Amino acid sequence: MLPPTPGLPASPGRSVADRLERTARDAVATRAVGAALGRCLPRGALVTLSGGLGAGKTTFAQGIAGGLGVTGRVASPTYTILHGYALRAPRVGPGEPPAAGTVRPAAAAALDPEAGQFVHVDLYRVRSAVEALELGLDECRADGDVVVVEWPEHADGALGEADVAVTLVEILGPDERPDADRESDRESDRESDRVAVGDAPDGADSGRLEAPTERRIVLTASTEAGRSILACFATDGPQRARS
Repeated sequence: MLPPTPGLPASPGRSVADRLERTARDAVATRAVGAALGRCLPRGALVTLSGGLGAGKTTFAQGIAGGLGVTGRVASPTYTILHGYALRAPRVGPGEPPAAGTVRPAAAAALDPEAGQFVHVDLYRVRSAVEALELGLDECRADGDVVVVEWPEHADGALGEADVAVTLVEILGPDERPDADRESDRESDRESDRVAVGDAPDGADSGRLEAPTERRIVLTASTEAGRSILACFATDGPQRARS
């Protein structure tokens, strides 16, 4: 397997964090944090997404896709296990999040076959390292694809070391929030989901609307490339971060 190309390097004299946190108050904010990470991912990067059912892993992956320049709908690969999306010319570095944290509109440039793919994987139905290895994710990375994996623990160590491991933890459920805040967030999520979430051809994603949920998002770098990615990510956007 080829090593991933390093992301945006840290400035001289600047500390590179191994761990950063963000707080996202709803699906829109969750996608915006994912988009900020996506804009910093180089070719061949591996990102894992951990958290319980409903923690927001697919929502975060949709944000990553938007940050990478993927256009159109990004649906959950729960039943197909793997979805691939063509990328445009690579873009590494901080920038403005896409509107409302949704998938970014199509760029004028044509799809670039040299840019690789965004490979979105859901291992929830995988039960062994052998099954995970059969997906060929090492080959995807060697070809320069950006690989994002939900439920990485189901691979039983077969994935190797991720550049960035993301953990999503619910802080405050919708039923614990003030009524006015709940309704405002729900309307925001509905509008975002109309744009970003659609029906998968195999019925894997019903287009259901996500209830507003505040989350803590923890990003941990496991490789030198991962630390460079976090150094880039830390400069992107006004959100609060702790190292």
